[in-house]
Amino acid sequence: MFIMKLISHIRNHTLTAVTLLAVALATTSGCRKFIEVDPPVTSVTNGSVYLNDNTAIAVLTELYTNFMLRTVNTSSIDDGVSGVSWVTDLTADNLTLEFQASQKLLSYYTNNLESTGNIVAGTVFWSRLYEYIYKANAAMEGISGSTTLTPAVKTQLLGECRFLRAFCYFYLVNLYGDAALVLTTDYATNALLPRTPAAEIYKQIVTDLTEAKALLKEQYVGLDMQTTSTDRIRVNKAAARALLARVYLYTGEYAKAEAEASAVISNSLYGLVTDNPGTVFLKNSKETIWAMQPTISTTQNTWQSFIFPLTKAPSASNPVSLSANLMATFDTTRDKRYKNWIGNFTTGGKTYYYAYKYKAGAVTSSITEYEMVLRLAEQYLIRAEARTQQGNITGIASATTDLNTIRSRAGLADTTVTGKDEMVNAILLERRKEFFTEWGHRWFDLKRLGKIDAVMQAYAPLKGGTWQSYKALFPLAQTEIALNPGMTGQQNTGYN
Repeated sequence: MFIMKLISHIRNHTLTAVTLLAVALATTSGCRKFIEVDPPVTSVTNGSVYLNDNTAIAVLTELYTNFMLRTVNTSSIDDGVSGVSWVTDLTADNLTLEFQASQKLLSYYTNNLESTGNIVAGTVFWSRLYEYIYKANAAMEGISGSTTLTPAVKTQLLGECRFLRAFCYFYLVNLYGDAALVLTTDYATNALLPRTPAAEIYKQIVTDLTEAKALLKEQYVGLDMQTTSTDRIRVNKAAARALLARVYLYTGEYAKAEAEASAVISNSLYGLVTDNPGTVFLKNSKETIWAMQPTISTTQNTWQSFIFPLTKAPSASNPVSLSANLMATFDTTRDKRYKNWIGNFTTGGKTYYYAYKYKAGAVTSSITEYEMVLRLAEQYLIRAEARTQQGNITGIASATTDLNTIRSRAGLADTTVTGKDEMVNAILLERRKEFFTEWGHRWFDLKRLGKIDAVMQAYAPLKGGTWQSYKALFPLAQTEIALNPGMTGQQNTGYN
């Protein structure tokens, strides 16, 4: 495991037990809320943490682990049935909640999220993401002010800080809309910040990713931040480009989206897995741009590998199946994604279909899968959509070329669509089949393309819920608003 290797690496550089403990405390301490963080001696605000390479590296390593780590009292943004990949597909039309004993999951499923009461659903990501942002800000301040770090290490770590902050803000703005723009650790100032319009948040995301692109290395780095690594679990320049391409697509800067996606596609580090799509999600597959290494235990693979597969009737631990609506989009005879990424289980005369992108299971003798966050297929579909919006739909180096690249990998015939609207819809359909149960793509795509009302007005009643346009954004917990004077009266419309 990455953390175990890190500790071993630190020990090999003769840190004392006291220093190790300080690092551990610094990297596991959480924030009560993003505007109220005291700077204890052992926190990431302690300048001594940034005096040498190893302890500074440890701070960023811990931030990576936060994205998947679950403890007794906290959850991460990728925490099994509470994770963003799970709840956004449950909120949209990709999953069916077969076992409905959990009121929180039912709230997501029926599009009935709440900001107050016993079941406060939809709010957890706000506090988690701001916790990560605080740590990124603290690390950025400490690293920038250090005069003792190796220059190459300092540059790489600052690039990672910028990227991870941008990644967090991307999810904040797509889940909640407007958000408080917190760029320092000054909690007295942060306490008074109102929510900033989403368009301004996007500008900061672009600024951070542009800076990250300039700072990060082309290759993936090892534990010392200087040697190269085969593990693709710390971000590099291509990761910054990939997320930037997505952001430019979302904000309508299509020429820039195409340019960034093209830079990633042409990078020899990456390639579509065409011979066996079943291996796409193995750790460090050539399609991987950035993945998260499991931090649940030393012998457990990803959350996805044991919360989605069904080996018995749906239950509290495995409550969902893939929706009939999603399954109807697949050519079950030819589509390799259907054959390689979807499993099925029959009991009581009913067949359930489930996401089977991750196959290693809950406990194995070794870690064989990392959780994919950014992968090459998205860059082809980003470029296809960007080219469509610029009128480059058919011919050489067109939207059709990119869409057919993905369809060919899936074993499907070339597309026959030629019109702009038809091509956008064809790309949206391909994105749905490609990225189901991955990091909110379906939910975000429906919103950004203005299709969410039409889709959910038809689909929400099938889930036992109702739909109104305001539900496209999750609510903030009223307790968060009450504690932050700058956000008084700034709850998302439609919520109490």
